[in-house]
Amino acid sequence: MGLRLLHEGGFLGNLEGEENEIKLTDALVQSGVVDSASKEKSSAWLGRKWRNVMVKLGFITDKAYRIEGKAVSHSKIFTEIGADMNAYSLTPAGERLVMAKTLGEVQDVFLQQLYRHQLPNPLEKKVPKDAPPMRPFVLLLDVLLSLQNDDAGISQTETAIFIQEIQSHTQDTGVKIAMKIIAYRKKRGMLSSRREKLIFDKELLSEVSTRAKVKLLTPRDYADTTIRYFSMTGLFEVHGSRMCIKAEKRNVAEELVKSSQDLFVITDPVQYLKEFYVGTGLPTDNTRVLNEELAALKEIAHELKIKTKATGEKDPNRLKAEKYKLEEDILFAKEEQFALLQQNPDQVEDIISSLSKIATSDRDFLRSLVDLPAYLEWIVWRGFLSVDHITVPTKETRGFPVDSDLQPRYPAPGGRPDMSFEFLDYSLVVEVTLTTSTRQYIAECEPVRRHVANGKGGKETLGIFIAPTLDNNFLHKVREHFRGDELIMLKILPLTISHFVRLLEVHKSTSITPDDVKDLILRVNSSESSNGLEWKKHIEQTFDEWLQEHGAVDAVRGKVVAA
Repeated sequence: MGLRLLHEGGFLGNLEGEENEIKLTDALVQSGVVDSASKEKSSAWLGRKWRNVMVKLGFITDKAYRIEGKAVSHSKIFTEIGADMNAYSLTPAGERLVMAKTLGEVQDVFLQQLYRHQLPNPLEKKVPKDAPPMRPFVLLLDVLLSLQNDDAGISQTETAIFIQEIQSHTQDTGVKIAMKIIAYRKKRGMLSSRREKLIFDKELLSEVSTRAKVKLLTPRDYADTTIRYFSMTGLFEVHGSRMCIKAEKRNVAEELVKSSQDLFVITDPVQYLKEFYVGTGLPTDNTRVLNEELAALKEIAHELKIKTKATGEKDPNRLKAEKYKLEEDILFAKEEQFALLQQNPDQVEDIISSLSKIATSDRDFLRSLVDLPAYLEWIVWRGFLSVDHITVPTKETRGFPVDSDLQPRYPAPGGRPDMSFEFLDYSLVVEVTLTTSTRQYIAECEPVRRHVANGKGGKETLGIFIAPTLDNNFLHKVREHFRGDELIMLKILPLTISHFVRLLEVHKSTSITPDDVKDLILRVNSSESSNGLEWKKHIEQTFDEWLQEHGAVDAVRGKVVAA
């Protein structure tokens, strides 16, 4: 998403300097790649951060490189590589990512780049040139393959303590690190209180940060980034607090680790860049491994009642295309099952619990999230799926993409609603944000109006807006929309996250319907006052009355109030 913005927004080749970095920050916010609450005013930091991520992943070129401790211009490097590229331009790897059409293709591009990534390299200017050679992604795979059964998987803290530090990777390194992790878990498990465990972790993190000469929390921050991007390969799933290799991808992981032993690091920096930027394919792109992957996928497809057929195909490219198609079919089938699952009381309770923690800014919970804006959209989406009676395929209800485990990849991009649901007699557009106060009015008012006004034809389109708090200026203008010279009063229900939690608590007890939701929206919009503060009071009063009518829980007495 971020790379496509660079490609289509005219930023390639124009990413240097504070002015261009600020423009990139603004574009990232406006397109929904990042939530506007993340933006630092009058700062180019966010744009610079995104540019550097794309550089280090090999999707765009850099302006200068470091070889043998000395800076080398991009023009000299590209001449030696034999590639027609400029500073901050798309690499062939970047072009493949931009052109990727399926989730499987996106995952394979990330897998190719992370598999090739090694340290030290000409792009990592802060890594000592005499640092031991290693491939971070391959090291993690090696460790995870050594952690089996009850010990399977690795947590963020364990990644920070045992993986993040630059270290020599030999044939037995994976096993040795796995043994250290098991010993760490046993020692930590003997501690009785949460406080003791936090102190234990802090001491180990302090040792790592001291050796690396960085701040105490830097290894954990790096581990968060490591897990975030490694997850983009599609090889992993989360069990509790641990990231594990998926069962159907274990053969791929084994092949990658095995193959890397024959070609562990590339010592020629120019050759490394050529492979990193231009190289295609993986050791796993062969008929044997691809057929093993397909066999595992077909077992999953069979369980989901998806029809498959034996093709006898031997061409790797066609086998990959077959794999991508089957992965998409499995994802969509899982998504329909997932939607039905959200109606279960335990799932509704989980949604309520998560939203409540966001509403109350639960620090530990928020720190556990990889991408809060994306997660908020996802958890609200689950809340609406629990209402059911949706008349379109589940995949059409979300504006944000999900991975193969139905977890959010990033927030819905600009230009489309965060969510949209089709019911029997109306359409519902849902917009979610973390913005508050003036930023909410500036960033959200126009898109919310536009998305509701441009709803699908043939049905009345209503809107729901959810945020931590509701800004009076936002409320003052969000319903007014001109269609030509005609002023239209849109029907939008603004809710705080806490409001939405209360609505779901009623739903858990009484199973509200789309008609109930429509009734609430229409009643809230029965007041045509253009005064934002007056409308806010009307929203509060109407919402409370609606909750009482539908059996709301009395917060004071802790009892259900009869409808």
